[in-house]
Amino acid sequence: MGGPALERYFPPLLKEKFAAWIPRHPLKREIIVTHVLNSMVNRVGPTFVHRLGEITGTTPPQIVRAYRRRARCSGSWRSGSRSRRSTRRCPTPCRPTWCWRCEAW
Repeated sequence: MGGPALERYFPPLLKEKFAAWIPRHPLKREIIVTHVLNSMVNRVGPTFVHRLGEITGTTPPQIVRAYRRRARCSGSWRSGSRSRRSTRRCPTPCRPTWCWRCEAW
């Protein structure tokens, strides 16, 4: 459909009725970016990217990618939980210091 962010954006009735058209939505990219960044701001705050960039020397796109990877590893998006810890194990070993600098994903 265009990724989990796009899937979560639309209500179930719209996803069911317009499933074939959603991946071709003209604002698909903007919807995904808005959804991911809103989720990030809601969970870690509006200054997270700036502060982490100053501390680690990484760029905003690197930080957002690392945040998304860490959220997938912890399962926080699927459960809707705002908890910072999860009993679910990441399929790849990723320590926070490694994730922030990783370019492989």
